[in-house]
Amino acid sequence: MMMLFFTVAMVHIVALMSPGPDFFFVSQTAVSRSRKEAMMGVLGITCGVMV
Repeated sequence: MMMLFFTVAMVHIVALMSPGPDFFFVSQTAVSRSRKEAMMGVLGITCGVMV
């Protein structure tokens, strides 16, 4: 039973560490546009998460 718990915990930790779509959106915006637009995207993502 404990082995199953540790296996699920490790899979969960790896999933949490992998970058999501927000990371790719902010990275692409920062590279292709300006830093200001990337920061506005971060602000929008943060507001969306808070809601």
